Amino acid sequence: MKSMFYLTYASRMTWCASVNKDVFTDIYRTSNTFNATQNITGFLCFGNGYFFQYLEGDESKVRELYANICQDSRHKQVTLLSTGYLSHRRFVAWDMAFINMHSPNIHPEMVDFFSLLTPLYWQNADIERMIELFEIHCNTNQFIAKYVHADNGSAIYRYAALHHLVRQHRNFLILYSILILIWAVVMTLLYLD
Repeated sequence: MKSMFYLTYASRMTWCASVNKDVFTDIYRTSNTFNATQNITGFLCFGNGYFFQYLEGDESKVRELYANICQDSRHKQVTLLSTGYLSHRRFVAWDMAFINMHSPNIHPEMVDFFSLLTPLYWQNADIERMIELFEIHCNTNQFIAKYVHADNGSAIYRYAALHHLVRQHRNFLILYSILILIWAVVMTLLYLD
């Protein structure tokens, strides 16, 4: 009997979200709290400006959550990829796992797969492969203990948010740094005169 509903979607991060240094921490905390109360489990992946999320639970609650997610201003181009039913829950331990593909702790096989094709265009085989990779590399007690429960995983999210911010705005930050350096030199020369 298949009674567990699941849903997957992909979306693209907005510019406003990309400059918010706390965006990943906010998403993780909100998701974990809400999903625990609704008995929804799953995971959210982020990489190269795109999200991919797998949700499972009671169908009406998952669909309601998805409707709310579609209204979230931190992403755009929200695309429903798949829905279906399972005989059992796949991710019992995760109210919401958050995997940032820019983190050095993520298995290279997952990073490579996520980078091959934009999640917005994934087909059923691609979706299933990503779920399998998550099960293999992240749905283990060792991963949970090492990367999630240590300091509530906040170090990963802080690193990921900073890394994404720097990557998205590298040229601006370089130019800004040069201008500050020039300003400091000019001010020093004026002060010495």
